[in-house]
Amino acid sequence: MNRFLMGTIAPRIQLDLIPAIACAAHVMLRPVREPKELTDYVRLGGAMQRIWLTVAAEYLYLQPEMTPVIFRWYAREAISFSSRADLAKAAAHLADEFEALAGVDDSTPIGFFCRVGASSRPDARSVRKSVGELLLEPELSPQP
Repeated sequence: MNRFLMGTIAPRIQLDLIPAIACAAHVMLRPVREPKELTDYVRLGGAMQRIWLTVAAEYLYLQPEMTPVIFRWYAREAISFSSRADLAKAAAHLADEFEALAGVDDSTPIGFFCRVGASSRPDARSVRKSVGELLLEPELSPQP
Protein backbone atom coordinates (compact mmCIF):
# COMPACT_ATOMS: atom_id res chain seq x y z
CA MET A 1 0.00 0.00 0.00
CA ASN A 2 2.85 2.40 0.73
CA ARG A 3 3.79 2.40 -2.97
CA PHE A 4 0.56 4.12 -3.86
CA LEU A 5 -0.90 7.54 -3.07
CA MET A 6 2.55 9.06 -2.50
CA GLY A 7 3.27 6.56 0.30
CA THR A 8 7.02 6.71 -0.30
CA ILE A 9 7.40 9.89 -2.30
CA ALA A 10 6.12 12.37 0.31
CA PRO A 11 8.37 11.06 3.12
CA ARG A 12 11.41 11.15 0.81
CA ILE A 13 10.67 14.76 -0.06
CA GLN A 14 10.01 15.76 3.57
CA LEU A 15 12.81 13.78 5.22
CA ASP A 16 15.56 13.85 2.60
CA LEU A 17 15.14 16.33 -0.24
CA ILE A 18 13.94 19.48 1.55
CA PRO A 19 16.38 19.19 4.49
CA ALA A 20 19.26 18.45 2.08
CA ILE A 21 18.51 21.58 0.07
CA ALA A 22 17.82 23.78 3.12
CA CYS A 23 20.90 22.85 5.17
CA ALA A 24 23.98 25.06 5.39
CA ALA A 25 26.44 22.36 4.33
CA HIS A 26 27.03 18.68 3.74
CA VAL A 27 30.03 17.14 5.49
CA MET A 28 31.81 13.99 4.38
CA LEU A 29 34.34 12.23 6.56
CA ARG A 30 36.76 10.24 4.42
CA PRO A 31 39.29 7.99 6.16
CA VAL A 32 42.80 7.93 4.71
CA ARG A 33 42.37 4.22 3.99
CA GLU A 34 39.52 1.71 4.06
CA PRO A 35 38.80 0.69 7.69
CA LYS A 36 39.67 -2.97 8.25
CA GLU A 37 40.61 -3.47 11.89
CA LEU A 38 38.56 -2.70 14.99
CA THR A 39 40.89 0.17 15.84
CA ASP A 40 40.24 1.70 12.40
CA TYR A 41 36.52 1.80 13.17
CA VAL A 42 37.11 3.17 16.67
CA ARG A 43 39.26 5.98 15.22
CA LEU A 44 36.60 6.69 12.61
CA GLY A 45 33.95 6.84 15.34
CA GLY A 46 36.13 9.24 17.33
CA ALA A 47 36.54 11.51 14.31
CA MET A 48 32.79 11.44 13.73
CA GLN A 49 32.14 12.39 17.36
CA ARG A 50 34.64 15.28 17.16
CA ILE A 51 32.74 16.62 14.13
CA TRP A 52 29.41 16.24 15.93
CA LEU A 53 30.67 17.92 19.11
CA THR A 54 32.27 20.77 17.15
CA VAL A 55 28.98 21.37 15.35
CA ALA A 56 27.12 21.40 18.69
CA ALA A 57 29.71 23.78 20.20
CA GLU A 58 28.90 26.21 17.38
CA TYR A 59 25.17 25.97 18.27
CA LEU A 60 24.39 24.20 15.02
CA TYR A 61 22.72 20.87 14.38
CA LEU A 62 23.91 17.78 12.54
CA GLN A 63 21.81 15.11 10.87
CA PRO A 64 23.43 11.95 9.50
CA GLU A 65 22.66 11.23 5.84
CA MET A 66 22.84 7.48 5.59
CA THR A 67 20.80 6.75 2.46
CA PRO A 68 23.34 7.79 -0.19
CA VAL A 69 26.20 6.05 1.61
CA ILE A 70 24.27 2.82 2.17
CA PHE A 71 22.94 2.57 -1.37
CA ARG A 72 26.40 3.39 -2.74
CA TRP A 73 27.71 0.46 -0.71
CA TYR A 74 24.95 -1.81 -2.04
CA ALA A 75 25.78 -0.80 -5.61
CA ARG A 76 29.57 -1.07 -5.29
CA GLU A 77 29.46 -4.42 -3.47
CA ALA A 78 26.68 -5.79 -5.74
CA ILE A 79 24.47 -6.47 -2.72
CA SER A 80 20.88 -7.30 -3.60
CA PHE A 81 18.48 -5.11 -1.64
CA SER A 82 15.31 -5.67 -3.68
CA SER A 83 13.67 -8.29 -5.86
CA ARG A 84 13.45 -5.63 -8.58
CA ALA A 85 16.57 -5.76 -10.76
CA ASP A 86 15.91 -2.25 -12.10
CA LEU A 87 16.51 -0.85 -8.61
CA ALA A 88 20.05 -2.24 -8.57
CA LYS A 89 20.74 -0.36 -11.81
CA ALA A 90 19.18 2.79 -10.36
CA ALA A 91 21.34 2.46 -7.23
CA ALA A 92 24.48 2.13 -9.38
CA HIS A 93 23.50 5.26 -11.31
CA LEU A 94 22.82 7.17 -8.09
CA ALA A 95 26.17 5.99 -6.68
CA ASP A 96 27.87 7.41 -9.78
CA GLU A 97 26.04 10.73 -9.32
CA PHE A 98 26.81 10.86 -5.60
CA GLU A 99 30.51 10.20 -6.22
CA ALA A 100 30.63 12.86 -8.93
CA LEU A 101 29.04 15.43 -6.59
CA ALA A 102 31.39 14.46 -3.76
CA GLY A 103 34.49 14.44 -5.96
CA VAL A 104 35.37 10.84 -5.12
CA ASP A 105 35.66 7.64 -7.11
CA ASP A 106 34.18 4.21 -6.51
CA SER A 107 37.17 3.10 -4.42
CA THR A 108 37.17 6.08 -2.03
CA PRO A 109 36.10 5.04 1.48
CA ILE A 110 33.40 7.18 3.06
CA GLY A 111 33.18 6.98 6.83
CA PHE A 112 30.37 9.41 7.59
CA PHE A 113 28.13 11.79 5.71
CA CYS A 114 25.83 14.40 7.23
CA ARG A 115 24.12 17.72 6.78
CA VAL A 116 24.76 20.66 9.09
CA GLY A 117 22.87 23.86 9.73
CA ALA A 118 21.00 26.17 12.05
CA SER A 119 17.69 24.98 13.40
CA SER A 120 15.29 25.50 16.23
CA ARG A 121 15.89 23.20 19.17
CA PRO A 122 14.12 19.87 18.59
CA ASP A 123 11.08 19.30 20.79
CA ALA A 124 11.89 15.66 21.40
CA ARG A 125 15.33 14.54 22.54
CA SER A 126 16.45 11.22 23.87
CA VAL A 127 16.98 11.10 27.61
CA ARG A 128 20.65 10.71 28.40
CA LYS A 129 21.95 9.03 31.51
CA SER A 130 24.54 10.74 33.68
CA VAL A 131 28.13 9.51 33.66
CA GLY A 132 27.55 7.93 37.08
CA GLU A 133 24.61 5.92 35.77
CA LEU A 134 26.67 4.67 32.83
CA LEU A 135 29.66 3.48 34.86
CA LEU A 136 29.73 -0.12 36.01
CA GLU A 137 31.65 0.92 39.13
CA PRO A 138 29.76 3.93 40.60
CA GLU A 139 32.63 4.84 42.94
CA LEU A 140 34.58 5.94 39.84
CA SER A 141 31.89 8.51 39.04
CA PRO A 142 32.99 12.17 39.03
CA GLN A 143 31.99 13.89 42.26
CA PRO A 144 30.03 17.18 42.03
